[in-house]
Amino acid sequence: MIEHVEPAKLREIFEFLKENRKYPLQVHTGAYKQCLNPDYSTQFKAKSLLHHYLNTQSRLNLNKSLKFWTYLERNKSCLNTFDSFSKQVCKGIDAPPYERLYLGLKAQEGWGSKTSALFVKAIYHIHYGKLKVGKLWTDVPAFDYKVDKMMVPVDEVIKHIFMKLLRTRKMPSFARVNNEIKALGIVKNVDIWDDLWFWGFITQITKNKKRTLTEWNAGKFYSLLHSPKDENTVNDVREKARQFHHLILDR
Repeated sequence: MIEHVEPAKLREIFEFLKENRKYPLQVHTGAYKQCLNPDYSTQFKAKSLLHHYLNTQSRLNLNKSLKFWTYLERNKSCLNTFDSFSKQVCKGIDAPPYERLYLGLKAQEGWGSKTSALFVKAIYHIHYGKLKVGKLWTDVPAFDYKVDKMMVPVDEVIKHIFMKLLRTRKMPSFARVNNEIKALGIVKNVDIWDDLWFWGFITQITKNKKRTLTEWNAGKFYSLLHSPKDENTVNDVREKARQFHHLILDR
């Protein structure tokens, strides 16, 4: 095990992610469009996004999340704006807008670090990611990277990548991975790091509860509803996945 991931290696990975954004963004855009159907009311769009990301948990406790959903049903008007939603779920939290929303959601029953970070990233993407999707709210503030904070939505896929980078057999924590990334000093375009999930997902295989790296997991790629499936694109993604695989393993 090494104490920290080498900065040069992390920068190399970041450059790969930055140069190969279009495929992960297609997957994200498809999901956003599902949740932001123009026929939905603003309240239902917000609930759709919240449902989508809360249900990414592999072991979601429905009894815990019930308290959150019934609370929202009693306070539906808070779903109409960013400001009203933040005030409702972030009571007593003093922090910049995006960090405050993350901390407020994480404090809710059923929510965790990863799901809260995913929702915050989605709000940023939808309103400032230059994607071809409709907006949710009209009052979402710009992200001020000088004072605000956006957490990387670290899950088991991303933890496994960093386990390999740290040369350890123990999965690093959500906080450890975010601290490794933060230490690199790249404060702009923090959302790019979430693309680790896409490339990690399609280059990992789980057998007998053991996760290992592979150059290409076609089954996982095709399981992504919004991944592009034409032959030329699949071939290109496969080659990029091979490059990512070797980038993670090469010392």
